[in-house]
Amino acid sequence: MFALRWGSVACLLLGMSGAPAVSGQSVYVEGKHFETLSDRQRSNTDRAWTDVLQFFTYVCVTCRESDAQLTRWANAAGSRVRFSRLPLAPDGETRLHARAFHTAAILGVLDTMHTVLYAVIQDSRSPLESESDVAELFIDNGVDEYWFHTIFNSVDVRRSLDYVSKLASTYEVQHVPTFIVDGAVRVDEERVQSNNADVLAVLGFLVRERDNPIPLGH
Repeated sequence: MFALRWGSVACLLLGMSGAPAVSGQSVYVEGKHFETLSDRQRSNTDRAWTDVLQFFTYVCVTCRESDAQLTRWANAAGSRVRFSRLPLAPDGETRLHARAFHTAAILGVLDTMHTVLYAVIQDSRSPLESESDVAELFIDNGVDEYWFHTIFNSVDVRRSLDYVSKLASTYEVQHVPTFIVDGAVRVDEERVQSNNADVLAVLGFLVRERDNPIPLGH
């Protein structure tokens, strides 16, 4: 096990208002705040940016609560971070939601529909239970009915579902929200919070250390 250290000034440079206010340095420890993945699971070696993946579901309350702050964090990091949300689909309900996510992404309306999907799925007394329910929601938000059904049932959406499923298996994702940093480090938000740390501070710390390589592993 090893510890990684990051001064609080770097938190501000990455726009992390949620970083813990401490004197000196913040210490994030492998096995406590993050886990290093095996060599076979590592992916990005291009140091022009850092890949940060978020595995989530629309039924996850924690995912929704942190979503706006996560978006601000990613925007503040700019070109240093390539951030992607990946919807898990472990059952029929979440698979329907994930298909809606990928459909919105392909149609170019994800910025609008992402927030709408969270609100309807978690707040509405009429949850999304079928393709027709999802279609009605998209149509109400300006999407053409023909194009919705065409994309929703497309090969591209099926491939996106399979891709996310394979990544989740490769990275051994057990909970949501879970973050993967450059295919090398896994951050489980539930574990981070149980250790009284802020997940955005941990992510920002790992991004900065990615710019200045650290000895990942034992």
